[in-house]
Amino acid sequence: MARWLLDRSKVICRAIAYLAALLVAAPVVYHVSRGSLAYLGLFEDDYFFYAIVADNLASLGRLTYDHSSLTNGFHPLWLVVLFLVRLVAGGMNSVFYVMLAALFVGSMVATYELSRAFARSLGASADLAPVVALAYAVPADIISRSGMETAVGIPLFLWLLLEITKTESVTPRRAARLGLIASLAVLARIDIGMFVVLLGAAWLALARPRLSTAWRAALAFSGGGIMVAIYLILNVIVFGSPFPISALAKQLVVRAGLNVRYLWAVAFHTEFGPTAGIILAVGAWAAYALWRRGVTPDASSTGSPRPAALLVGALVLCFTGVFFFVNALSGWIYFGWYGYPLVPALVTALTLTGAWAASRVAPPSRERVAAVLVAACAASGAGQGLYYFITHGPLWTIQDDGLLATALELADRLRDRKGVFAMGSLGAFTAYVTRQPFVQLEGLVCDRAMIEHIRHEDDLGPVLHEYNVDYLIVTLSNAKMEKHDGCYVIAEPHAEWAGKRVAKMHGDICAEPIVSFETRSPERPWSMFSTLNTFVFDVRNAKWRAGG
Repeated sequence: MARWLLDRSKVICRAIAYLAALLVAAPVVYHVSRGSLAYLGLFEDDYFFYAIVADNLASLGRLTYDHSSLTNGFHPLWLVVLFLVRLVAGGMNSVFYVMLAALFVGSMVATYELSRAFARSLGASADLAPVVALAYAVPADIISRSGMETAVGIPLFLWLLLEITKTESVTPRRAARLGLIASLAVLARIDIGMFVVLLGAAWLALARPRLSTAWRAALAFSGGGIMVAIYLILNVIVFGSPFPISALAKQLVVRAGLNVRYLWAVAFHTEFGPTAGIILAVGAWAAYALWRRGVTPDASSTGSPRPAALLVGALVLCFTGVFFFVNALSGWIYFGWYGYPLVPALVTALTLTGAWAASRVAPPSRERVAAVLVAACAASGAGQGLYYFITHGPLWTIQDDGLLATALELADRLRDRKGVFAMGSLGAFTAYVTRQPFVQLEGLVCDRAMIEHIRHEDDLGPVLHEYNVDYLIVTLSNAKMEKHDGCYVIAEPHAEWAGKRVAKMHGDICAEPIVSFETRSPERPWSMFSTLNTFVFDVRNAKWRAGG
């Protein structure tokens, strides 16, 4: 029985992975086909930054979120993809979202296949590589289907890693190919650039190529990645910085510190479950143990990773640690799609741990253990996929996402009010549903001027006047609205999301809200933002008191 399972592990795991991909993407089509707006609640709030900018680019011909300010607060490749889908669909309509669901399925399938190939290149056997790829397939699928840039970022990152593990010498031709793939990955997620820098430094330090060889490889790599250079130059010319506005907005730290809660969330509270941090730590230890034991040039015959593959695996684990450490310095909370490096990192950790453990298990027992892993991962993958479809398909309602429920109620209450709105956190849902121009007060998809206002902690009232804002909306989750001496205390970006160490604009608005209400969603295991409090202020004639 064990041998029978192992001989069919590739077919079994692939079937389960493809089925899970369909089940995770299907709720979007399910709700669209029923004419329910509940499908919007399946997307992250920040996805609607992309959707609105892509829609405005198609209809207005400008990269703008608020219909006025130019912005580059997005990862460019995903915006291009959404823009093209928007052009084909003719609008943000049901056709658009069905096409998007199909794109998600393609991304999930590609992620599984590339994960399996990457595990194989790291030394996993032909029997166990599919198991490694399937182990965290459903969490990876959920992140890919969130509407964020991870739909293209994860498979492109895995493709880059797979290409690096090949044993070919670094000729100018290969360097140009790597540069092209790396540029696509970086344009999908700008911070993958950190991995590219780590990779280049490791190659120079370990391979020690001749100066002429290094220069030729660097020039070829740069030529292949010319799109990144063009993107950075355009950013400097138009926005005064090579980095997107969204990246600048998350680096406005006024007091140094380390967000330990962020790192704790990464280790134990992501989509990948409470053991992800432990598995990564064990994988890092396994990489060290394999290096100490010595690696062989032929993984297929020994089950151990090749030297180049072990180096790539170590770099992936190192990049994952650096990525989350750097983010923990900013003060912002953890967002689910930031878990994208965990996909290749967990594949690496599981593969290297398995390679280390395999040498300590007798062959007969090794086969039985491997068969149990195949059966367990197949059952788990199918179960997770089915559970996700049921809870986010037939059982999912508009009220299960408090943000969507709040946005729809706001659209109804404000239907007779036109003008320019301003909102910080949790505002993209509302901007998408109301179809009114919204100024983004966290700076994520605004312009460079807003970044400077936040950096200098300017008074909020004059900033709103500068952007011709008519209405200010504040939505809070766990935090409470403060009121002192008849004035409401406003701070943007709010500490609930950006933390206390990030620069903020302040102001006390001395007027009662024209709309205020509480949203309470069902407290079911799959519901999100169960309690939200929303306040709408008419700022055109309101008095402001400078904030502290």
